[in-house]
Amino acid sequence: MLHVPTHGLRLVAARLCCRHMQKLIASLRSRGLEVNPPATPEQLEALEAALGYPVPAPVRELYEAFDGIVDDEQGDMWCRIHTLEDTIAALEDFRAPYEEVQSPALANVGIPLFNDGGDNYLVYCTLTECSGRIIYSEHEMTFEPQVIFADLREAFEARYELDDGDLKIPQIYPARAGDFPGDEASADACIQAWRSNPDEVGLFFLALACGVLPREREGEMLTWLNEVDRYSVRPIYDSLGRRRTAEAVPALETLMHRTKAAGDSFSSELGWIAQAIASIDTVEAKEALIRLDRTMPDNTLKQLIAQVHPDGQAT
Repeated sequence: MLHVPTHGLRLVAARLCCRHMQKLIASLRSRGLEVNPPATPEQLEALEAALGYPVPAPVRELYEAFDGIVDDEQGDMWCRIHTLEDTIAALEDFRAPYEEVQSPALANVGIPLFNDGGDNYLVYCTLTECSGRIIYSEHEMTFEPQVIFADLREAFEARYELDDGDLKIPQIYPARAGDFPGDEASADACIQAWRSNPDEVGLFFLALACGVLPREREGEMLTWLNEVDRYSVRPIYDSLGRRRTAEAVPALETLMHRTKAAGDSFSSELGWIAQAIASIDTVEAKEALIRLDRTMPDNTLKQLIAQVHPDGQAT
């Protein structure tokens, strides 16, 4: 058997990483973006001190290649990559809601590496239950993170078409869940953490579970729709819509009626569920929206119906 020394394997890995980063830098430059020089060891030490744990290898390799974009340009990027200084500054803001609940389970949520120009972050997740995935943390839905990308490379590929402003992103994670090593174990760990933690912390892990649950297990989410209360259900129907789970249409239609019965008017919550149905893009989804519009007529439903072709394909 051929024996390859450990230091030789590390050297090969380092060369592959270097090539990957060179390609990334070349791609950014081709899009009119210039990168800053690499971060210094002292800057990486400062990040590690702020985190309270070692900087994960992919994050370290990124900043050892370049420290963000010159002049904080965003260009056609959906989310701007932080400099290390920006990341350290963002940590306090990002961590604040999780520190308020004082849960050990959320002590090390992740590293906010990208910002979309507002208060929303793309975060390198460092939780053991979902390590290495890129999650989208919205300011208004802090405890409902979306597992959105498989790795840092995909975060750079999410871009706007500058001529028409359309956002082009790689296929989002839930639609590919089960394709990546560790998805099954990650889903099980997140489910266990969801069931072991109350309130916001449980909701956080439920949202992660909905992102990484392998596609062949999507039926479990249909069960969860009837298991959780109305204030915890959004990550489930949102993921079913993103996954385009055709079997979910009847359950989501029922959820619409149940949610309507709990309120007095067509709420934003109903609109979100209807959007999930429309995202499934089937004839059955369109028919469900038409039925719903008969019983709870609203412009939101009419607009969603108009966005879906008669054959079920979204425009």
